[in-house]
Amino acid sequence: MSGIRSLLLAATLMFCAVMVAAEQPSGEFKVLGLGGGGGIFMPVVSPNNPNVMFITSDMSGVYRSTDGGQRWNMLSHLQIHSAHHCQPAFTKKAMYWVKDGQTIAVSHDEGVTWSAFGKPGGWTDSPQWLAAAEGAGEEPVVSMGNSEGLFVSVHGGTTWQKVTAGGVRGLFSIGQDVYAAVNSPQRGTIYHSADGGKTWTTIALPQTESGPINALVGGRKPSEAAITLYAIVGQVGTVVSRDGGTSWNVCQSWQQQQQLAIAPGQSDIVYSCQQGRVDCKVWGTHDGGKSWQDLFRPDGPDVNVIRSWMFIHEAWAWDLRIVAHGLAVNPHNADDVMVTSWADFYRSLDGGKIWKQSVDRQIARDPDRYESIGLEVTTNWHYKFDPFDPNRHYICYTDIGFARSVDAGRSWISAAKGCPEHWSNTFYNIAFDPFRAGRIYAATSYRHDIPHWTHVDANRQPTGTGGVIVSDDFGENWRVLNMEMPLLPCTDILIDKNSTRDALTFYVAFYEGGVYKSTDSGRTFASASGGLGNKGNLHVMQLYQHPVTGNLYALITGFRDDKGRFEVPGGLWKSTNGGQSWQSVMGELILAYPTQFAVGAKDENLIYITAATIPGHNKDIYKQTDQGGMYQTTDGGKSWSHVLTDQMLAKHNNPSYSHGMMTAIHPDDSNIVYFGSEGHGMWVSTDAGKTFTPFDKFPFIGAQNVTFDPADHKTIYVTTFGGGVWKGYYLPINDK
Repeated sequence: MSGIRSLLLAATLMFCAVMVAAEQPSGEFKVLGLGGGGGIFMPVVSPNNPNVMFITSDMSGVYRSTDGGQRWNMLSHLQIHSAHHCQPAFTKKAMYWVKDGQTIAVSHDEGVTWSAFGKPGGWTDSPQWLAAAEGAGEEPVVSMGNSEGLFVSVHGGTTWQKVTAGGVRGLFSIGQDVYAAVNSPQRGTIYHSADGGKTWTTIALPQTESGPINALVGGRKPSEAAITLYAIVGQVGTVVSRDGGTSWNVCQSWQQQQQLAIAPGQSDIVYSCQQGRVDCKVWGTHDGGKSWQDLFRPDGPDVNVIRSWMFIHEAWAWDLRIVAHGLAVNPHNADDVMVTSWADFYRSLDGGKIWKQSVDRQIARDPDRYESIGLEVTTNWHYKFDPFDPNRHYICYTDIGFARSVDAGRSWISAAKGCPEHWSNTFYNIAFDPFRAGRIYAATSYRHDIPHWTHVDANRQPTGTGGVIVSDDFGENWRVLNMEMPLLPCTDILIDKNSTRDALTFYVAFYEGGVYKSTDSGRTFASASGGLGNKGNLHVMQLYQHPVTGNLYALITGFRDDKGRFEVPGGLWKSTNGGQSWQSVMGELILAYPTQFAVGAKDENLIYITAATIPGHNKDIYKQTDQGGMYQTTDGGKSWSHVLTDQMLAKHNNPSYSHGMMTAIHPDDSNIVYFGSEGHGMWVSTDAGKTFTPFDKFPFIGAQNVTFDPADHKTIYVTTFGGGVWKGYYLPINDK
């Protein structure tokens, strides 16, 4: 019996050990949201593996799929980001792309990890085209094209030769044949290399007497000796050569085409499209250009596009504008064609007969609900939990307004119905009525992206409007609360903790308008900005009320004038009398461009502020030239320390300057502090700001806010500037 008991005990201990191991956090982050809603670029299927796909965003994210586009994972910004200007290139053993907007990089594991391919070759513009050709026993020859010319490296990227000047508008390789379309001031020319890019000859394209080359592609059937070339020539149309460029014929008349796509293992199926225009056209030919069909019909009696959630909800029915590098075809299947726009990703598996949106998954039992498949490219300000129902979560978005979830974040519903159209672009923040379930107040604005670089200038009517709206049904429907406040971007809202059920006290922040206060549940409002800000800058961005003392704080961000200078500083102000008067807590610290702050919930003297470095620095005004990063005070603002600097961040990864955008203090342990910036991802300190560690498992480059799960403070939700919302463990975990 003792042996049996020993076995049972051992089995029990083993089971418990397995359970404990299973409960250990992995440190991985999961993305949440509606999907799409931002600029999507460069759909690519690997020629080496039909299940491996890539896609990029203008917000820097690079996404990878291993199941043919059913689900996507964002690659770490430490590996690759900002690749949306450039077409990638493949050999049988490697993939070449641009890892940071400038540096050509190589991957030997199907795009998971990346390293620099040599060094830049003297160009200043971002690479836009790549081609690679590998010879027997030799290093691959890599060709690069951009607006400055065609460049080639035959020595692993260590040296580059400029083949010709001019703007490259197409570059591809088939075996050892490499073709490039180059527009010079005189006329467009096609360059051809038969040895992978080592030597080049020119091919005349007579039609370029009438216009520049817009695109160039090519394909060859196994039975064909010559590569068939297709090009778009401005004012002429699509032209074709079936003899390697000796002769050319117009096969599609000029219709503003800008892009071409072809599966290179054949030569009859080709696609062309417009770019950047409202409701762009897509055409296809299945007979080598003899006839073309209008393939992409999102509207009209013969509609063939199953649209995304944005177009189902009329408030977000943006025009379809195909982006550069937005037309692509699967190299394994010429009938698998893809189109991306400034909001969506559409795909057809039957040569353009039917198109389906590919940014998320619609919940079959509820067509208004959508589940993320990882293709999140949106900017979001706050992730919120409903205090009356733990299954109700909310996301405050830029550009797509607001979303609500009724299943704890697993699926999402677009939820800006009733908000004035000219306010619904951005929900900067929401506040919950503490006495009435379902009643939510929102700070909204037509002007988005405050306080990022593009939106810290003067506000201009009529686009810079906003206000407070209210919902009585958990965000399903909205109405305007009060029109007495200024018609300016509304950037924050909070409800005083001492409010009563029948008399809520609101504080509302306006960009360029200061702070407004209501003591009668929003029926009337009055300015509460006495002493707030420096003269000429009332760009109020953030409000906070201390949970113990009730003191108010207001952050004023930067103000870039028409000359590009930040002559009036921002800063942090405090009110101890309900907004009747405000006093600066900056001491001797003068910040041109502060962005966010956090105050210790248990120790009000502990404050952190993030800031951005500005070009030129206004050295005549600000003592410190590199102001980016994060500052700390432990004495309520009498003195400040620059605890995370540009130089500290640059040691880990580029850029050399910081646009600090986020800070948060853990609610249970004030030693744990978070930092986020536009270009360095998320960082954390566990020793009250003495040292900071990069949050390497957080994949996106621009962390914007941190929210703690009210039921589990070891789970955080991170909102981003262009990468969706991420849920993960609150501390970095070392895999080693």
